[in-house]
Amino acid sequence: VAEDNNAGVAGGESPAGPGGPSSALQLAERMAVYGAYLIKFLEVINAALVYALPRNPNLVYALIHRKATLGQLEVKTLAETNPSARDLVENLDTVLVFFCRRVDKSLQGTEPVSDDKVLQAIKDATLSWSSPMRKIELERFSYTQDSSPDEFFTPYLWSLVLVHSGIPFNAQRLRLFDAN
Repeated sequence: VAEDNNAGVAGGESPAGPGGPSSALQLAERMAVYGAYLIKFLEVINAALVYALPRNPNLVYALIHRKATLGQLEVKTLAETNPSARDLVENLDTVLVFFCRRVDKSLQGTEPVSDDKVLQAIKDATLSWSSPMRKIELERFSYTQDSSPDEFFTPYLWSLVLVHSGIPFNAQRLRLFDAN
């Protein structure tokens, strides 16, 4: 009977123990993937802020509301170690500083402070926003048509007709696609 070298080792640790070379490599790989996800997340947020901030007051509200969570993500550390994230983090900081100051100034002395008042203060502040953020090149994707789209679309469209048309089709007699 062949034995697995990692059998009985919890959590995928290396046979050398929790600090072995294999676990360190796995951790480094995981951290690289998480860093890439965080950068993509920042790119999406950045695009919404740079190109459509006045139309996204709820996003600004959420960023202000979760400012502590963003700090826990250590985006500053990511910006220091990853040059592509530096501008993203600076843009996010610019928005947070501007809107936090404006909201604080607008709501100073207002008791009680409600979500609606904060959101209105953000909307009012967008009127004086003059986008000092850096424009970052967005990643472009292109559509490539499948060589035979009819293999997907024809059965799909007929299934929609079957379900939503109200025409009583006999499902056992259908030959174009599987009705089940």
